[in-house]
Amino acid sequence: MDKLADYEDEIRRLKGNTSADSDGQATPVTTPPVTEVVPSGGVFPSRFASLMGARRPSTTPAPTNDRPSTASSRRESDLAAALAKEHELRQKAEGQANQMSVEIEELSVTLFQQANDMVAEERRARAKLEERVEILETRDTEKRKRLERLEGALRRIERVRGMLSP
Repeated sequence: MDKLADYEDEIRRLKGNTSADSDGQATPVTTPPVTEVVPSGGVFPSRFASLMGARRPSTTPAPTNDRPSTASSRRESDLAAALAKEHELRQKAEGQANQMSVEIEELSVTLFQQANDMVAEERRARAKLEERVEILETRDTEKRKRLERLEGALRRIERVRGMLSP
C-alpha cells in the first residue's frame, strides 16, 4: 500500500512539474522557485507558488522549451504502469485472501460438524455402555440374592443333618 501511495504521489508531482503553454505544448517547470516581493521590500522564494506550478513573474520570462520532456513523460508512464501493476497485484492478493477466508470458514464448519458427530456418537456409545452396566449390575444383584438363599438353605440342611445324625 505504501508503494501504491508513493507512486500516486510521484505521478502528482510529475504532473505538477509540467504546465501547458498557451500553444498547448508542455514545458517543464524546473526553474528556480518563484520569488515574491514582500511588503518590507525583501524577496523570498515562494514554495507554495512553485508547488502550484506557477511561473516566474512577468519581469523575468521563463525559458521555453519547444519539445515536451520525454524523460518525465516516460517516467510518468512507467509510474502509471507500475501503479496499474500494483493495483492488479493488490486485487489478486485480496482475492486470494478472500478465497482463503472462505476455505478456512468451510474447513471450520466441517471440523465442527465432525466434532459434533463424534461427540454424538460417543454419547450414544456411552449410553449403551451405561445401559449394559445397569443390566449387569441387576443380574449381579439377583445372583447374590440367589446365592444368599442357597447358602441359607445349605445351612439349614447342615443343621438338620447335625440333628439327625447321632
